Amino acid sequence: MNNVPTASILTIGDEVLIGRTIDSNSAWLGSQLSSMGFEIRRHLTVQDKDEEIKYGLKELLAVSDVVITTGGLGPTEDDRTKPALAEFLGKKLIFSEEVWQWVIKYAQQKHIENPEIIRNQAEIIEGSEPLYNPEGSAPGLWIEHNDKVIVALPGVPWEMKAIFKQSVAPRLKEKFNLPEFKIKVIRTIGLPEASVRNKLKDLPNKLPENIQIGFYPSLIEVKIVLRGYDVDEKILEQWHHKIAKILGDIVYSLEDKPLAQVIGEILRQRQQTISTAESCTGGYLAHLITSIPGSSDYYLGTVVSYHNQVKSNLLGVPEEVLETQGAVSKPTVEQMVRGVRQIIGSDWAVATSGIAGPTGGTPEKPVGTVWIATGNNDRLSAIKFHFSGSRLDVITKAALMGLDMLRRMLEDKPMIDPNKIS
Repeated sequence: MNNVPTASILTIGDEVLIGRTIDSNSAWLGSQLSSMGFEIRRHLTVQDKDEEIKYGLKELLAVSDVVITTGGLGPTEDDRTKPALAEFLGKKLIFSEEVWQWVIKYAQQKHIENPEIIRNQAEIIEGSEPLYNPEGSAPGLWIEHNDKVIVALPGVPWEMKAIFKQSVAPRLKEKFNLPEFKIKVIRTIGLPEASVRNKLKDLPNKLPENIQIGFYPSLIEVKIVLRGYDVDEKILEQWHHKIAKILGDIVYSLEDKPLAQVIGEILRQRQQTISTAESCTGGYLAHLITSIPGSSDYYLGTVVSYHNQVKSNLLGVPEEVLETQGAVSKPTVEQMVRGVRQIIGSDWAVATSGIAGPTGGTPEKPVGTVWIATGNNDRLSAIKFHFSGSRLDVITKAALMGLDMLRRMLEDKPMIDPNKIS
């Protein structure tokens, strides 16, 4: 990637270092910058201390055309980014009357009675340009220094994103001769990363030099990303489809779409509806579906039948089944599908019942045992899974696998072998 502009990200904050706050900013900025055409060199996190901030700036500017900092721009004593940055550059902090008027206006809008408590938000570094914040009181800063660009942004994610989209991205595109960056995504579910990679055999080694491939696992999903600079679109598409064809029915999207969105698009196109009946997932399956905008077009509702009485009285699971085979059983989830469809009136339904743990397991039904069923008026399928991991892992895997079972049924594809999933 010769002559490709480079960028690095400096996260500032003790709370990130000690794990009290997850650094989602770097991931988001890395994605934005790389999609614009920057080569990302480094992500670095440092303490709220002047010497640490200056160290980070020195290290990153040595290898980057652009350094973006996040955090430390607030009004309190531990917000050290501006003083440290000013000292690093040999510049002064100056009071900007223009920024102060903006801060006052912000304070009035937010009913802050005494804007003097955030007066230092109007201090900017000599020679910098303020980047006004649509979502907060801390403006960002744009600084050009020795043919490099330093951008200081707040650490609050929604404030950082708003400033970047509104002010930073357009200026970066204007200033730098960015190569065209192309990316193709394949999303799979059911097999671990090693199994997905094994299916491709030596294909990744045959990719052209200007196309890179990455594998990004999460629980029971693996995202495959093909990316490159100044890549012929047709060639990239050929490899994209070739990989998807080899992977087969574990592929649920040829775009970067979550499984719930893919299913929603199928249901909307067919003008069909879905409901859910959840025990061990406790509403998480409904959450995944309703997190997609417009899901009210096809999602009618859920019954969280956590207690056996609800399974029996509301969904019609026979008490004899609950007593002899238990709530975590094939006949239970099959009746949950039939019962919720009858109550809510949907075309399709998904039901889950299992033991999420960490307690409640038995030798016959250990923690992680989950029965999932899906079907409509004509077809019904139920599968027993044995999921590993924490309670939340089991819940998440069960919800995702319930969606995948529905996808496979909608697309007339065979169900996945549960023995290959953990």
